[in-house]
Amino acid sequence: MNRTINVFIKTLFLFSFVLHSCWDLFKNKNNDKIRSNIVKSYQMGKMKEAYDLIEEHFTYDQKKPGDYFIQIKILLFLREFDKAQTLIEELQARDLCFDKLLKDELRVLKEDLEKEKEIYVQDLATHADAAHTREFLKYLYDHNCCSNSMNIFYNKYNVRGLKATKDIKAKDTIIFVDKSLLLTDSKANDYIVQKLATDDDKNQGDIFMSCLEYPKTSSLAIFILEHRHDVEYEQYFNIIFSNDYSSFPYFFDAKTRDILCGTTALEKIKEKEYTILHDWNEMQKTEAFKQYSYEDFKKAFCGVLSRTYSITVSPQEHGSCLAPFMDLENHNKETNTRWFFDQKDQHFKLVATKDIQKGEELLTSYGSTKSNTELLYTYGFALEDNKDNANIFINYKGSLYKCTDNVSKRSDNSGESELGNLLYRIYNDCDKKDKNARLKATFNTLLELCYQIFKNRIYNMNIIQKLLQDEKDTLSFNEKNCYYIVIEEQEIVKKIIYKLEEVVKTLAQDTSGDHLVTQLLSSKLFTDPEIVFLKEFTQEE
Repeated sequence: MNRTINVFIKTLFLFSFVLHSCWDLFKNKNNDKIRSNIVKSYQMGKMKEAYDLIEEHFTYDQKKPGDYFIQIKILLFLREFDKAQTLIEELQARDLCFDKLLKDELRVLKEDLEKEKEIYVQDLATHADAAHTREFLKYLYDHNCCSNSMNIFYNKYNVRGLKATKDIKAKDTIIFVDKSLLLTDSKANDYIVQKLATDDDKNQGDIFMSCLEYPKTSSLAIFILEHRHDVEYEQYFNIIFSNDYSSFPYFFDAKTRDILCGTTALEKIKEKEYTILHDWNEMQKTEAFKQYSYEDFKKAFCGVLSRTYSITVSPQEHGSCLAPFMDLENHNKETNTRWFFDQKDQHFKLVATKDIQKGEELLTSYGSTKSNTELLYTYGFALEDNKDNANIFINYKGSLYKCTDNVSKRSDNSGESELGNLLYRIYNDCDKKDKNARLKATFNTLLELCYQIFKNRIYNMNIIQKLLQDEKDTLSFNEKNCYYIVIEEQEIVKKIIYKLEEVVKTLAQDTSGDHLVTQLLSSKLFTDPEIVFLKEFTQEE
């Protein structure tokens, strides 16, 4: 009897041991799966999801060093330095970092903590919007739109930008922004149309949108004004509104604007300014939007103008959008990233184009063909040596035509210069009946327009000389931007005038128009749009 009981107890003990071992094995496999999901979420920037999974599934005794490292990195991203310090102390107290690799990673985290704390204290003292930046990081965290390899910082120009928080390999995806977080112009348009619709007139919103000069940009600006204090958007829109827009020409004081006197850039800026004012005046005609001041609308407008991406979400859906976090990336023609919308997984992605070292700024190009004038009125800065595409704007009967001496550098979004269109218009306006006389008159008129631009420079250059007497290094940021534009225009107008003078000399010859065109086409004086004009000229009946 006793023997039977002993056998039964041993069997029961063995069964219990096996059952417990199987449960441990199942639990470990399940934990491994959970940790795999945590790492995946963290790598995709879904930091809240990763942090919550650790808290939900692992108690104090169950946490491993990897769990601690992920949580500490997330807290550093959020500028939650005290909480990060607490976890570091907890990890050290448990003595879990027993090998060299773990000890090295812990050491790096401690160094990062001290460095980031010091930088943040400096930012709070130097930048009035540093607190908004921290709130914005919380917004990104709550919406699972973070990055495990970059964060926000203030660069040497005291402008917010993005820097690598670890070494990044070429082709690595730095951030995923889900489609649901993109603020598109179609969403803003739908909101406005719905808000303005009434029982008596369902089309009131469509009519309003059709009256806007910049429907995409202005609709997004209105959406920002409308939702600026909504819980869903407040922290993101605070970043847009806390930005300093004083470098945009629409906010220049009279002294700074005087530097641009006589430039074609100032004419273009005034044209853009008029259209912004026009769209605001349209808002004033509505009960829904008339409460917003012109200054606030300009800020929202500049925020949208300088941040929007043009994307194709699907073959049927293309437009402008705001992409949180990614839109803080600064410009440089030496880029190290590229962005695109992945239609397969419906994410807007930022990908490294080369190896990026920890601490290095992430940079993109705002457009390799943009002149300083375009950079200034779109983004609020100009470049000292912008050789990508210098151009001038020629005013003919109230319309501005963008012209460059080298069209191969592409002067607008369509990839063509507006000089060809200007030639057509001058030619068609000419009252001379003789074909050859009209051709000569066309180029003479264009040359006179350029001479006038050059004459306008005299007053302008006097201002520049006065500025230079006070030394270029003492100029303010805005004054330097204006200076770069003045010098750029001076060079381009000289080149265009030289070319046109040679053309006029050739046209002065007493030969037929067709023969002159042949000579001009072989002279290498012309670029794409003029060649198209001249070829079509020879085909006229």
